[in-house]
Amino acid sequence: MEKRGAISFKNMFSDIKRATTTQSKVVTSESKPMVISWMWKTESEAQTEETSSLQGRLGLSHAPGKVLSRGRDGKSYERNIRTDVFQYASHGVKLIICLLNDYELRTLGVDIKKYRNACHEAEIRLVQFPITEMA
Repeated sequence: MEKRGAISFKNMFSDIKRATTTQSKVVTSESKPMVISWMWKTESEAQTEETSSLQGRLGLSHAPGKVLSRGRDGKSYERNIRTDVFQYASHGVKLIICLLNDYELRTLGVDIKKYRNACHEAEIRLVQFPITEMA
């Protein structure tokens, strides 16, 4: 006999199934366009005494072209490297400094040759400056 207010096993498992189904949505370049977190909203905001010799803005973003069956967040990714890079270009990006090494990019499912080609097509300079984690 079930008490009022108690959660039945049937309801509990249907809630788990619903949550799992929701989390397992595939993230694509179209369903979730690339987001750039800009340090300054405009180039003029970036001009201070310390940065007066610099041109442009600094933005951070996650790796484009991610293809994973299950990421750390539990989601599946089937992003398109070319679409992602051209989304960067549409925001005025002219230079990408990638902090991941080739192994890390491959682990994320990023095809390095396609990444370079997409950047070339979009007239974006790609510089790899991998940071080795010392964890």
